[in-house]
Amino acid sequence: MLEAWIEWKKQCTLDLCTDASRRMLHSFARSRFERFLRSYSSEADMSAHSNPWHLFETHVTIKNTRQGKRYKDWLFARVETSSDSPLDVVQGGASLIMRDVARDFIRKECAARNVTSLSNPIANSDGSPLTLLDVLCYESDPLSEICRREYEELASRHARDVLKDMSDRERIVVVAKRIGLSLAHSSVEELAGCKKSVLNTAYHDLLVRIAATIQAHYQDEDQECILALSLMTVQQVSKQLFDWAKSENSFAQLFILVEKGSHDIADTNIASCS
Repeated sequence: MLEAWIEWKKQCTLDLCTDASRRMLHSFARSRFERFLRSYSSEADMSAHSNPWHLFETHVTIKNTRQGKRYKDWLFARVETSSDSPLDVVQGGASLIMRDVARDFIRKECAARNVTSLSNPIANSDGSPLTLLDVLCYESDPLSEICRREYEELASRHARDVLKDMSDRERIVVVAKRIGLSLAHSSVEELAGCKKSVLNTAYHDLLVRIAATIQAHYQDEDQECILALSLMTVQQVSKQLFDWAKSENSFAQLFILVEKGSHDIADTNIASCS
């Protein structure tokens, strides 16, 4: 399969490649294209375009990355900086590109889905302000493990930057949520020096700030990618802060409360759906 990709790069167009390479790459393009159509739209016709490869090849030829590099060059340049299988790297990148191709097709051919701002405030049962980051589950695209690791590395780096600027109150909120304590718990309010309503506001503002930071760093990226990275960054902030707080005396009382209550804190996730 890798040989087919290499031949395509050398020949510049699939039409000049061997029959075997054309069959393999056409099959790859159609399988990815139809998978993304199923994922993103219930209205899209699976046979709506007879040649998904043509859409893919046009995209990588005429469009550039934020750094000005053609996507076709970017697709193969990633191999040099990765220790993973060259085929996995190329096909992982091609899947990312085909995802954008499918979205462009859906925008043109299908009715647009309703879109809600990432930082749009909503309310929970007791009226406390929340954002979509509180309630949305992160469901990653069916991409390769390589692409997922790249996102995780970015999220970890952004989380470290977030932690440097967090206030004590924000740290308390995140740790409390991580270990499963209500923000209305008297020990949480006492440690933070404020009531639940203030803590909820602090949590809301933190999440919006994280989302805004990711948005500012990746202004030209797809909104769903920004949402995914925002959620992964929130998860990393939670994990890194939890690891730090375990050795801090100021948080000892919160951990003792959880242990007495027989809570399982190891797998609690600030951005989970449970």
